[in-house]
Amino acid sequence: MPCNGLSLYVLKGISSFLVVACHTPMEQVLYLEAINAAAVPLFFMITGYFLFHDNAEVTYRNIVKAIKRIMPIIIILQVVYYPFAPIHEDLFRGWVLYARLVFMGFHSFKTIHLWYLTALLEGLVFFAVYLKIFKKKGVGCLVALSITGILLGRYRFLGGEASSLLTYNAVSYAIPFLALGYWVKENESFLIKSKHWFDCTLCVVVLLFVEYTFLMKYSYAHSTEGIFLMTLPLVLSVFVSCLKNGKLGVESKLSSIGKRYAGNIYYFHLIIAYGVSFCLSLMGLEDCYQSFGTLIVFVMSLGFAYLIVKVQNRLGLQILR
Repeated sequence: MPCNGLSLYVLKGISSFLVVACHTPMEQVLYLEAINAAAVPLFFMITGYFLFHDNAEVTYRNIVKAIKRIMPIIIILQVVYYPFAPIHEDLFRGWVLYARLVFMGFHSFKTIHLWYLTALLEGLVFFAVYLKIFKKKGVGCLVALSITGILLGRYRFLGGEASSLLTYNAVSYAIPFLALGYWVKENESFLIKSKHWFDCTLCVVVLLFVEYTFLMKYSYAHSTEGIFLMTLPLVLSVFVSCLKNGKLGVESKLSSIGKRYAGNIYYFHLIIAYGVSFCLSLMGLEDCYQSFGTLIVFVMSLGFAYLIVKVQNRLGLQILR
């Protein structure tokens, strides 16, 4: 029988750490980059999974509620991060600036992680329209859109060009991986019957490392953005393995982090990272940041997320979550 998906909060907690690792010194650890690339797709998949309902109309209402929750978060974060990345371009002539903000959600590398919320919002709007027109038909086919992220990103060198930040968008990430989570929920009873998902995950990890080795040798200097070919089978196998072991870690601290704090860890970890890096640099402890920066930033981000949740609970608010 399908589980209630509680084990996915463990996966969400792990993904929140991997996101922090993407933007801190641990990103330089050999082969970890290949694993880190799965973090954001897993976030999208988990959202798609929990949005699903047998009744398409109920799913539509769930999506509308999610859209209403995301919009104030985007506004708050743009305001919070503005002092760290102020806009210096001419607002009346910089149409490229508006294009980046509207379609990618950021205008500076310092706020690059905000692309996730913009892509999620656009992906949810797409699904709301899609379900109204097509109901639940063909949702699984949308997973194929993930190939655009591969071609714009790490395999763009095949066309003689460097990878592009344009890979971080709704078409390449949000729509296909929301669809994959939706499809998994729809077919969960069938998928969890297999006994080989863990073995499949191990095989995919090996293939992912082989792919990473190939890219390091032939194209690494030109392709450092986006997902890998093996990212999609990896997130699928890990996701279903987690569902199959439905009680795995559901009472653990990691599950609590995934359920209560993962969102705010994602939203604010870059501010924490800038602060930690700056303070350690002032104290002449740059080597400390390189060695332990990822762990320090994650722990402090978790503490900050805990504080935000507590303050909101005291005020009777549930905005940042």
